[in-house]
Amino acid sequence: MRTMAVVLALVVTSLALAQSLRTGTKTSAETLVAYHAQASATATLKDDVTAAFKALWDACQQNAFHPIGLPVLCLDLTSVETGVAKWEVWWPLADAVDPAGPPPTTQFKTKLAPAVPVAYAYYTGDPWQVGDTLLKLQAWATNQGLAPSSRARAFIYLDPIERDDRNPVIECQVELEQ
Repeated sequence: MRTMAVVLALVVTSLALAQSLRTGTKTSAETLVAYHAQASATATLKDDVTAAFKALWDACQQNAFHPIGLPVLCLDLTSVETGVAKWEVWWPLADAVDPAGPPPTTQFKTKLAPAVPVAYAYYTGDPWQVGDTLLKLQAWATNQGLAPSSRARAFIYLDPIERDDRNPVIECQVELEQ
């Protein structure tokens, strides 16, 4: 898993460097994900999210599902201001699952994350300090005449140079109103 993540990070970082880590807009891909949703006090957010990523990964493995791609943290930015953050963790799945059908297991839920327009930027450093980048991205989108929502996503890559899980490259996305 770590090797795959490092390879993906190398590709993304080389693309990001070729693009000078610019801010822009794009449409996210429609993706089938295993997910867990929760609300947490901001003081316990880091521990709760970390535990949820691990538990979701383990549940997928125990039920013969194959998480692929990058772990994603989705966050309602408005809820963070209240002191109780509403969030989801996603693991994209390689498996064919009918998200409209019965759940494949009681240990986790699946859904089709729809393709949506997003504003994006990259951040490198402590993932728990990404909040300022997300707020700046919302402001950038507003200044571009776009309508940012309060829904944000963080796609977490490992830093291929440092090879240190504590210093990832993160693609920050803020969904845009359609």
